Amino acid sequence: MKYIFMIWLMTAVCIVATAQNEQDVLRYNGSMFGSSARNTGLAGAMGAVGHDISSVWMNPGGLAVNRNNVFSISASGTSFNSATNFANQVGKDSKFKMNIPSIGLVFTSVKYKDRKPVEEGWMNVNFGITLNQTSNYNERFNFSGTTGRSSFMDFAAQTANGYTDTELEDPTAIDVGSLGWQSFLIDQPTNGVSNYKGMYHFVGDSMPRFTQSGIVNRWGSSRELGLALAGCFSKKIYVGGSIGIPFIRFGYTNNYSERDSGNSVTDFKSLEFQQTNNTSGYGFNAKLGIIYRLTQAFRVGLALHSPTFLSLKDNYTNSLTANYDRLFGANGQLGYEKYEFLDKAGEFSYNINSPGKAIFSFAYVEDKKGLFSIDVERVANAKASISALDDPFAEINSNVKQLFKSSTNVRAGGELFDKSTFYRCGYSFYGSPYASKTLYKPAPSIRQSLTLGLGFYNKRHTLDIGYAYTWGKDFYSPYTLETGNYETAINKMNNQSVVVSYITKF
Repeated sequence: MKYIFMIWLMTAVCIVATAQNEQDVLRYNGSMFGSSARNTGLAGAMGAVGHDISSVWMNPGGLAVNRNNVFSISASGTSFNSATNFANQVGKDSKFKMNIPSIGLVFTSVKYKDRKPVEEGWMNVNFGITLNQTSNYNERFNFSGTTGRSSFMDFAAQTANGYTDTELEDPTAIDVGSLGWQSFLIDQPTNGVSNYKGMYHFVGDSMPRFTQSGIVNRWGSSRELGLALAGCFSKKIYVGGSIGIPFIRFGYTNNYSERDSGNSVTDFKSLEFQQTNNTSGYGFNAKLGIIYRLTQAFRVGLALHSPTFLSLKDNYTNSLTANYDRLFGANGQLGYEKYEFLDKAGEFSYNINSPGKAIFSFAYVEDKKGLFSIDVERVANAKASISALDDPFAEINSNVKQLFKSSTNVRAGGELFDKSTFYRCGYSFYGSPYASKTLYKPAPSIRQSLTLGLGFYNKRHTLDIGYAYTWGKDFYSPYTLETGNYETAINKMNNQSVVVSYITKF
């Protein structure tokens, strides 16, 4: 029973009406790399390297490596591809998105003595202002398969339990239970506030087979306005801090359909459910970072990121259509062949504290030759939480502590310099946030990336190009039932991204 409960929680990323869930608290943690082409080429392994616009949100101490005023801007194009296995049938899909992942300025104040830059003590103080993309939510996938395990009508019945039929008939209601009741997709054998069932339970003795299909399209990103201050001490210590103001734009459209594949349910033909959601908001976080030069070439780094405190608002619409083989209504009435409830709108405001993290870094850097760098990042996923003014989300916050654990992300990258050209490559591994290794083995939400990069440099201008190939697996279910008896898809994704950055000194 414990495993059934855990699996039910695990697949909470579904097209339920307006419900916040455990996955929401992790969505906005901003762990992706790739805001600049150099960062992309090194797979984000830059914690002890610095000298890049991404230092502001990664390790602000790295900002002090700069000895010049710098302007940087990047553009990217990403292909998102998916192959989704649902009830032993595979659906493929893709989308393409152009973006501006980063833009920023770094101002450097160098300390002079006798008209020469000092070589000891505080050598320079840098201020940076940047806008970095920290997460990309774009994704598209589809699924279709025939199953005899359950129906979306069972989910509508589960949602209706606890409400009287009078409450479900409220014309302003937008939840799946109310819409299912008003379209006669659910019923109950006796009056009460529980024991609702899908209508197919009342017209047959066996579980029919339904063809379940869907298209899921997600969009948006998290961008963080960063203000950082950093300083260099005797070319040994680079220390800095930053304030981040993330801006969230996330949306999705879930189109789900279900039809009686064997024409075995009397009167019922099909149903369609569509949910559209747009989430927007802003937040606050703080970061501290330091890079220490052990020798001329060896460096170590440490960055501490506070939790991000977010204020978010969902604007959503639900639409449900039920199609019948004949005129169908209550208590033997003729009724209609089709019941439509379109664009039932609502909104909800809430707060999320996304997890904090620590980044431990090591780098070997030889000037004008190359470097090798490793970052190890620990993310405290189980410390995340969600709340609202009239709802403490106690159950979801309890589930977060059960479902998730601290995860480890590892990034490694190398760079060679030959005359005026940089050659880069990297690898990243983003570990599973789930506490149970056994339950999530088929799709543990691990992300891996292989990266390549080139850089062309002269005394004032730099043009960088980065390429990343990222792959992983996730679970998805069009609805969830407390019994655990429903279909779950395994979604394989692979994304290819190209980032181009222009950097100039001034």
